[in-house]
Formats: sequence, C-alpha cells, structure tokens
Amino acid sequence: MKVRNLAACLCICLSLCWPGAATASAEFDRHYEVGKDFLQREQYKLAVAEFTEALKQTKSATALVDRGTAYSELKNYQAALNDLTKAISIEPKNGLAYTIRGVVYFRSNRPQLAIKDFDTALTINPNDKFAVVNRAGAYLISENPGQLARNTLNWLDRTGWKSDFATHATVLTCLAYRMSHDDKQVEAISAQGLKKLDRLLWPYPLLKFWQNKIDHEKLLSVAEDSTYDLAQCQAFLGLDAFSKGDLSTARTKLSFVSNHGVVNSVEYWLAKHYLEKIDQKPQAAPILPVSKGNPKKEQKPVIKRK
Repeated sequence: MKVRNLAACLCICLSLCWPGAATASAEFDRHYEVGKDFLQREQYKLAVAEFTEALKQTKSATALVDRGTAYSELKNYQAALNDLTKAISIEPKNGLAYTIRGVVYFRSNRPQLAIKDFDTALTINPNDKFAVVNRAGAYLISENPGQLARNTLNWLDRTGWKSDFATHATVLTCLAYRMSHDDKQVEAISAQGLKKLDRLLWPYPLLKFWQNKIDHEKLLSVAEDSTYDLAQCQAFLGLDAFSKGDLSTARTKLSFVSNHGVVNSVEYWLAKHYLEKIDQKPQAAPILPVSKGNPKKEQKPVIKRK
C-alpha cells in the first residue's frame, strides 16, 4: 500500500506533479525521477541517495521536499526539517513543504510547531485536506484539544461535510472533545455527522457507536475485514478509553495499533504518543490486605535466666 494512497495518511503526498519541480539539466531529471520512483516504492535510503545527486545539480525545492519526506520515513527528523526549511526558503508559498514539515513536528511530539505549519499550509491552500486531518491529529496531543478542534468544525462547515476526509476529521474532532471531557459536544457532533456524512465511508460506524446505536463488538466486526480499518478502530477506541481513565483498555488497544497499524497513519503516531503518556503515569502503590481481628502483639525475645 503506497503512502500517497492512504486516506488517513500523515500527508506524505509525493510531489509527483508539483509545479516547482526543477528541470535544469538532464542529469538532475535522471536522478530526480529515479529518486521519486524509490520514494513511491518506500525504498527511502535509495531515494535519499538519488535526491542528493539531483540536488548537486540544482537546488530544487521539490527535490528537497521529497528528500525531506524520505528522511522523515527513516526517522531522521533533523535532516528532514533541514531539507523542508530550505525548500520553504526557496519557495515560501510551497504548501506541501509546510504540510510535510508539520508531519515531522507531529511525529516528533512538537504539536504547536506542527499546528503552525498546518495552518500556514491551509492559508496557502484552503482545500488541503491532508493538512486538515493531520492538524486534527496534532490537536489531540495538545493541551486544549477541544478548544482547538473548533477549527476542524469550521472546515467541515465550509466544505459542507463533503470531503472524502470529512468522516475521519469528524471522528478526530469528537475525540478531541472527549479528551477535554466535553461529552455534550461529542454527542452533538456525532449526531450531526450521522446526518451529514456518507454512511458507506469508514469510520462512519464510530459515530453510531457514540450515539449508542451499535455496541463495541459490532463496531469491531464492521472494521475487521480490513487490517487498516481494524487498527484505526482500535486506535479510536483506545483513545476513547484513555479519556475515561481506563488505562488498561487503552494500553491494550493502542498497543495493537503500535504493532499492526500503518506507520504513515495519524492513528499510529497518536497511539505511540498516548502509550508514552500511559507509561509516564505514576503507578498506584499496591494495597496490602488488612487482617481482621486484633493484631498479634509483637513477641519480644525471652531471656532465660540460669
């Protein structure tokens, strides 16, 4: 499954047709095209090598964005940030560079910087649905997710809830309000989503679950035909459990996502983040059983006299 084809991907949109692509020389074109092919095949080290050769010919913003994408997939986040920042300095209106740099910040647990870049990307291209969904994910690792989620609702209203990413954005928004313990908003948004969204699109059943129209087992059965959908469902349920303080259930479900989820999905990185939060929470001291009746008095040693 290619990263650019994932509906819930972390916006690794390859710049296959980006208008800023440089064609300064045949040597650049040759290395760039090979690098692009490696990137599509998810052979990231080979992609980096080819983009590096291309960049020796021309300092192309497009090649920098693509090499930054490959570095991000290799978890070399500093190198990715260096390339994406250079791309932005060359083309300040390169919305893709901002979106992917936002992804890098999101993956490395820097939500405020991620949100800032997603906002800029959406200023450049208000229809960047990848930036919207990734930003909704970044809201969930911020201090006030419910307050920030208002921006996603504004986008849903502006687009008439018609985007193919609208259902995903709605579920992430409900979770943001759940994390802020605003159950009334979860109720209102999920009810609105059931009326406005395409019921045939996943993860529409999550909205039915929050409206108590289907139970936990039915929800999982709907998702189990697709490993991707099942991992995403487990992520949503794990985050929901975390919001309610059920850390045991949250750990089980988020661990499933960490082990079986798609690395380029928003939910995979949310699972990683919340598993770290669970591990950082202080563990309660074990409660020792209290014996009933009068406790025995401490026996003092008897000194025998001769």
